Amino acid sequence: MACSSRTIPPKSSTPPHNIVLVLLDTVRADRLSCYGNPRETTPALDRLAREGVRFEHAQAAAPWTIPSIASLWTGVLPSTHGAGIPKEPKKFEGKGSYRGFDHGALSNLPMHLERGGFRNFAFIANPGLERMPCFLQGFERTNCRVAFVKAEVALAEVLAWLPELERSQPFFLYLHLMDAHQPLDPPRHYRNLFATDGKPRDDKQYAAWGDLNQPELMRSPDLPAFRENKLAVYDGALRYMDDQLAKLFAELEKRGLGDDTLIVVTADHGEEFWEHGAEETELYDCGPRARIGVGHGHSQFQELLAVPLLVAGPGVEPGEIETRVSLLDLGATLFDLALGQRTVDFGDGRSFGALVRGEGGAGRAAVSEETSSGYELKALVRPDGLKYVLAHHEGEQDCLFDLAQDPEERHNLVAERPEVAAQLRSELAALVAAAREKRVEPGAPAEASAADLEALGYAGESRPSGKPRPTPQRIKPKPFLKKGSR
Repeated sequence: MACSSRTIPPKSSTPPHNIVLVLLDTVRADRLSCYGNPRETTPALDRLAREGVRFEHAQAAAPWTIPSIASLWTGVLPSTHGAGIPKEPKKFEGKGSYRGFDHGALSNLPMHLERGGFRNFAFIANPGLERMPCFLQGFERTNCRVAFVKAEVALAEVLAWLPELERSQPFFLYLHLMDAHQPLDPPRHYRNLFATDGKPRDDKQYAAWGDLNQPELMRSPDLPAFRENKLAVYDGALRYMDDQLAKLFAELEKRGLGDDTLIVVTADHGEEFWEHGAEETELYDCGPRARIGVGHGHSQFQELLAVPLLVAGPGVEPGEIETRVSLLDLGATLFDLALGQRTVDFGDGRSFGALVRGEGGAGRAAVSEETSSGYELKALVRPDGLKYVLAHHEGEQDCLFDLAQDPEERHNLVAERPEVAAQLRSELAALVAAAREKRVEPGAPAEASAADLEALGYAGESRPSGKPRPTPQRIKPKPFLKKGSR
């Protein structure tokens, strides 16, 4: 395949800038205070947003970690790189096979930067990525750590690297934090910081999803209160990570690295908190799912796909950007902003650096794909906010949403606007077909250990111990929210 021979074009005459890429695992945009959360969850990131640019509409290429980061790392869609879980139902007992991408056929972002003269450093708190070497290629062994630890531990090690980073310019630092991922367990102060009922959260009651993650419970009277408290703990985890990141940003400035370092903060995907739990029981076959309405990886609603994206540093024109962008294009954008290579050939990625520099520019359609849990869902979001979600199984429903008018995705317009739905379905099919034409075989299976899955909240969580799961069923208590209903 042509991707295997791609190389970085010659450097521009401008010296390259350092890059710090912070990826917050499982962080949805709307829970950051700079994206409108009334709670002060992210004061340090709010400052970064004021000093740089904040993208109002950034889209992930997949609703869970492995395919999403694979797309960010390679600049191609999941239909091309194939990373993820094979098309049989997930098994959460330590037997699930995960596949990365083939780094012999698809070079990753760190590999490209290494060839461009960067020294690469990484602290990755997601233990699942360690079992897939494609995500670690391009990092020096001594400068790459994978450990499921809290942000405070990760940042302490990163701060200890700073003297080496100073001597290694240009450098690329990748920091991947997991504190917003299940099981939610921020330090005590942060668990209680946003408590809504005055009761402490020290018992970790809200670390997991409780018993409110099954189809028959999506309208349980216990759900609203539990959801509010769960969100309070989640917001506390965001504030915890933000407080740790503030130390990194301050130390970069103290060492005189701020003026020549591009800082990018984003997420691989968001998280569902029952926003569309009832709708999912109406739209989809719930059988293959371990849980409904919560978590990530099993739908294409914006609570999973709308991620934060902040960029600050040299050449950045501060402001808010309404143009919709995809993380598929972030790698090409980094080459543009950090190395001055505006037309770098990085997968299918196209730089949106012109937007960051304040030069303007148009958006393009963003595609997200999911092929795990025994079913397949794909979504297309056009620059004007029209969104189409394609379901592949008999009896499941496609969706058309107008995000500009209906950002919460409450009104499925397929029946009301059939011609528009057909047009978007055709656009999505064409983009996916083009991605499949370039498909490479994914990497070898990486058997996730029971310890890894349990650490990430994927082992044995779907039902409390001793409670058998009822026979899976699709619940249709009412038609899916017709226009005008709430």
